Amino acid sequence: MNLGTFNYMIMVTEGYQSSGNSNITVSEGSSSDGSTGGTTSSITLNSWQANERSSSLTVWTGGVGGWKVGDYIAFNSVDLTSKKQINFNYATAMSGSFKIVIDSYYGTQVGTFNYSSTGSWNTYKNQAITLNLNGVSGVHKIFFICTSGAANLGTLTVQ
Repeated sequence: MNLGTFNYMIMVTEGYQSSGNSNITVSEGSSSDGSTGGTTSSITLNSWQANERSSSLTVWTGGVGGWKVGDYIAFNSVDLTSKKQINFNYATAMSGSFKIVIDSYYGTQVGTFNYSSTGSWNTYKNQAITLNLNGVSGVHKIFFICTSGAANLGTLTVQ
């Protein structure tokens, strides 16, 4: 008996001894065989799966922590065409900031994420920032660089 094709993914958003909450956006996407079922307008970047990161960062499935000023995570080949903002999923007991830079660690700054305490290191919150992408489109390497404070970063969604 043919039951058809099942195209879905099950995702766990809370980790071992974790508390707090997370938001999940479900959207229609395209298949790997090139057929179209619609396309999604957002790009999900999982902090713990960054292509590059500072060696001093603490990484676990679901997040990156232990930030110090100058530490970074970077993602290759992020298409910024028609993108306007980034949503940060984060937890922290202090305030601080990250800068968002493209192409290299010392590249063009396209945004700043200023945050305040979420109440604890295990209480996650979502906060979106507007990107300054005037004249920027196409595929770029994107860096998230700690400029003050420290936070546990979860999923970053470019929209």
